[in-house]
Amino acid sequence: MESDKRTEKQRAWEQKLKELDHITDGLGEDIDKQIKEVVGALNVNGFNTYQSCEGHAEKGRGAPWVWIEAPDEPEGKYIGEKEAFQKIADRYGISYEDAKEGKNEAAWIEVNDIRLQNGETPEFVAWREENARLKKTVEGFLEDFYKNRSTNEAIRIVAEDVGGVGAFRVHNGGEDFARIDEFAEEQKAGFDERLLKYRQEMEAFGKFLKERFLTGNKADE
Repeated sequence: MESDKRTEKQRAWEQKLKELDHITDGLGEDIDKQIKEVVGALNVNGFNTYQSCEGHAEKGRGAPWVWIEAPDEPEGKYIGEKEAFQKIADRYGISYEDAKEGKNEAAWIEVNDIRLQNGETPEFVAWREENARLKKTVEGFLEDFYKNRSTNEAIRIVAEDVGGVGAFRVHNGGEDFARIDEFAEEQKAGFDERLLKYRQEMEAFGKFLKERFLTGNKADE
C-alpha cells in the first residue's frame, strides 16, 4: 500500500516537472534549469510560485531565489478603491490611469487618505493571511531541513517578506543576494565559487522537499 502511494506521488512529481518545461514565470521567462526542481518541489508541497532565478554572475541577483505568494491576488486592496481613484481623477482633470500610477502627487495623497480610511477588502485580508500561513509553513520546513545541518550563514536559506503584502522569497546568499550590477569590485572576487555553493544548498533543499512529498514525512521522522 505504501509502495503504491509513493509510486503515485512519483508520477505526480514527474508530471509537475514536465509542466514546468512548458510554462513561464511571472516575468514571462522560462524557469532556470538549476532552480526548476526547487520550484517543482515547492509546488507539489502546496506552494504557488510566482518568479524564480538560479542566481547569475552576469545579470539579476547573485543568489538563487523563488518568489512565493498565494494564488488569485484580489484586484483591489482597499474598499472602494476604484471609485476613489475615479473621483479624484475627475476632480484633478486627469485620467484614471494617471491617478492610479501616482503621476499627480496631490491626487495620490488624497486617494491614499481615502483608502486608509476605508480599510482593506475582506478578500485582500484573506489573501494576505494565506501568504502568512504559507511563509510560516516554509519556515517550518527550513527548520526541519537545518536540524542536523551545519551551514555557513550566507549559504543558509531564509524566507524573506517582499513588498509588504505577505508575499515572500526563499533565498540564500547573504550580501550576495543583491543585483550583480550593484556589487562592489571586491565583492566580485571569488563570486563564481560562492554562487556554486548557493545553488548546491538550494538544490539540497529542493531534494528535501521532494522527499517530504514522496514519503509524506518530515526529514526527522
